[in-house]
Amino acid sequence: MDKVRTLDAVLVAAEGAASLALGGWSFSRRPVAAVRGIVAAGLRFEELISVAGGLETDLMLCAGAVGRLRGFYFGMEALGNGPGLRQGAEIVEESEGSLILGLTAAAQGQTFLPLHAEHGAALARLRPDIKPIDCPYTGHAYLAMPAIKPDLAIVHARVADRRGNAILGGNLGADRLLATAAAHTIVTCDRLVDGIGGDGEEADIAGLMVDAVVHLPGGAAPTACRPLYEADWEALIDYAALTPEGALAWLDGLAPAGGSA
Repeated sequence: MDKVRTLDAVLVAAEGAASLALGGWSFSRRPVAAVRGIVAAGLRFEELISVAGGLETDLMLCAGAVGRLRGFYFGMEALGNGPGLRQGAEIVEESEGSLILGLTAAAQGQTFLPLHAEHGAALARLRPDIKPIDCPYTGHAYLAMPAIKPDLAIVHARVADRRGNAILGGNLGADRLLATAAAHTIVTCDRLVDGIGGDGEEADIAGLMVDAVVHLPGGAAPTACRPLYEADWEALIDYAALTPEGALAWLDGLAPAGGSA
């Protein structure tokens, strides 16, 4: 099945989704072009889920495109907080373990997965939705980490084929887990090919988990998509110093993603 679509088409289909997960890690493979499309389309999500939110999350905040954030880290690492985070945000606190457990529960079709109570005591004080449970075999105390199932996940890949198989390239982050946990997954890609596997490479994300593929060369810029291109540090440093209003103008000024396969 050919799953190649335009960005406009997949964003029209995404309208009404309550929660969005964005892939990538640090300054690598962030779906920046997809975020620009979301902002231009005027979409808004109740919740943005990110394993470690960076530039893409900050842009969503600047545009008022998200109500609250869910994750355990948000920022631009050594560059500090971007203009979106500096203006403030509602955050659902997660630890690294609770977020991965929640996504894994959703991927497995479970309503929760357990965490040893001593490892989540501080988090439980902040989150009334985390319930104490006892192991039926040992009686040991656990905390039930609720499933986190994004309505939509968007990840950027180095290369994808028309059936949705994708090779991420560079740091995998948690993108495979996001794609498995989400109700729907969109892959944007720098290179679009007819099929993956002929050159000996294996897909990091299987096409059966993907609803649509969007060909967006340069779609992660100014973050990296190795080995095709590195992060544009001058642009990222400039961004970190902007106001929220300036950030939207900066986003408009990025070279448009696009091109032929």
